[in-house]
Amino acid sequence: MNNERIGLLKKYYNTDPSLFTDSKRAEAILKDIFPDDRRTANTLSSALKISVLKELQSNTSGLPIDVLIPKITNHLIEEYGTNKEDAVKAVSIWAMILRMTDEKQASEITQRFVGIGSKMEPTSELQSSVINSYDDTRECPFCAEIIKKKAILCRYCNSEVNNASLISKPCVEIERDISTKNEKSWYLNIKKNGKYTVSEHNPEDGDYNIEIRSIHENGFLLQCYSSGHINKVKVSSILSKKIGREYSNGLNPDDKIIHLEVIEEDKIIGIEFKLDGETYFKGHLTEKISSRDLLYLKGYKVMYNDFDNISYITFPMTMHDEIERLVFSSFGATGKKIKNRNYKKEWGKIGSYKNKRI
Repeated sequence: MNNERIGLLKKYYNTDPSLFTDSKRAEAILKDIFPDDRRTANTLSSALKISVLKELQSNTSGLPIDVLIPKITNHLIEEYGTNKEDAVKAVSIWAMILRMTDEKQASEITQRFVGIGSKMEPTSELQSSVINSYDDTRECPFCAEIIKKKAILCRYCNSEVNNASLISKPCVEIERDISTKNEKSWYLNIKKNGKYTVSEHNPEDGDYNIEIRSIHENGFLLQCYSSGHINKVKVSSILSKKIGREYSNGLNPDDKIIHLEVIEEDKIIGIEFKLDGETYFKGHLTEKISSRDLLYLKGYKVMYNDFDNISYITFPMTMHDEIERLVFSSFGATGKKIKNRNYKKEWGKIGSYKNKRI
């Protein structure tokens, strides 16, 4: 933990605790305090949105701090999909701000919580009962993905796992059966206010309804914004949400979504935009964009110059050789004017592909 930054956060809080009651104001303060660590700033901000300060201070059940912190952390993970280490770190920092714990104890709680299900042991009977409520997963014996202990069917390979020791059917056979008989579909339903749900088979109420099929389970959702940012979200993190439950922060509130697409594997992302009255095009490999677990992030900046009227389209990697001269490794690249006749062959390939998709 960065003691200097946490000390500064303490000063802000002690001077005026009301600064952290308004989420937008608190988010701005946290970004100022942690300018080079947006991940910590965002997670601390998310913790405030689930009323972490109130939960820590009220503690109506009278839980000891080494049980209370994991309890609140679990709430944060369920609400925002934050990973264990970031979540427990954020809750522990707020507990330190409130002087409910110190750095040493916070570090111990973090290590124990992150280690749940592996090497760490509970330190009390009460903590054991809380930890056991989190540690309800196991490894699928067929595909090695993490599933619920009570699962009867693996959500990844569709194998029966209730009596896994009695099953001897080869994985290859199982996979072949799935592809022909058990095609699944889900929908990510996002409202413009950021609320979202995941549904099975049919879309639900939402301004954006994105179909996710079995072939996408190891792929990504591309959230492309008008500012020239792309948030690349793991589909697996979306499908880990409880079906039908409403969640918050399904998109970035400070930007405008103009393209949403689920891809089963990395592709070429094409970007068309206006610059000084001229239309430009450039492509980038989506594999160069870091993948995230959170839908509300603004994502990766792919445009570094002023522009107007931006649009996005994806191309399969099989087209890479055909349009290679228009695919740039640097996101700072301006691209090429579509009137540039030196790229006539590439424009033809792109136009032909666009027509097929219409």
